[in-house]
Amino acid sequence: MIYAISEMAERAVQRYQGFTAQLVGQAEVVFRRGATDESLRSDAFHTALDAARAFVSAEQAQLNDDTQTIAIAAHERAMTDLEAKQRTIPDRFADFIFSAALYTARIIAAQVDRDVMAMAQHNQTNALRVDLYVRSGRHTPSSATAAVMIEDSQAPAFRFVDRAGRSFKSTKHMRDVYRQHLLNIYNEVYMDSVAEFGWDAVTITHPDASYRWFGEQVRIVSADDDRPLYYDIKAEVFHPSSQATLTIKP
Repeated sequence: MIYAISEMAERAVQRYQGFTAQLVGQAEVVFRRGATDESLRSDAFHTALDAARAFVSAEQAQLNDDTQTIAIAAHERAMTDLEAKQRTIPDRFADFIFSAALYTARIIAAQVDRDVMAMAQHNQTNALRVDLYVRSGRHTPSSATAAVMIEDSQAPAFRFVDRAGRSFKSTKHMRDVYRQHLLNIYNEVYMDSVAEFGWDAVTITHPDASYRWFGEQVRIVSADDDRPLYYDIKAEVFHPSSQATLTIKP
């Protein structure tokens, strides 16, 4: 299941790379047509906003599908581990799945907005540079545009800055958000499913048996024993790149 989650996250990254490539392509067209033309930049910005809305809408639909797929897989795995006959995921999970996917879609939408604004700011900065070169008397509009294009060989920095001030590429942020969401869904549905059959703890498993938490039991609900609560170790064990999963099997 970890492989499936990772594959879904990587496909999300590929989709986002396609979206940002579209932004860059639009910016290049505007720059070649008239770098200092404010009306062209304004039109490009509104076109980018329309593209962003379309992307977010499509991404939310895909996220809903992926979330449902992982939730069903988690429930089926729990039923297999329990050797239970029930296979269809109960309706009680529907609201949880919908709410979790909606929350994650909003995080994705926020990054899309940031990158659209980064592209607009990049265009504005280059327009000012072209204007400055022309007013210096050493360039014509066309030569100034060419000079800035050569100097500005890098695409705008599509970045995400976390609360600690650390900066990451937008694609990494998207991968982390998507993968973390699906991993959370899998764990939550698995724990809920086994808890219904009386289990109050699950075991952490990992492809590497030397992993620190391998074989450790974590409680689904708090109790007076030494086993940690799942939610207390979640951030450390089940981070966006985690290969760990949960099981009730020995």
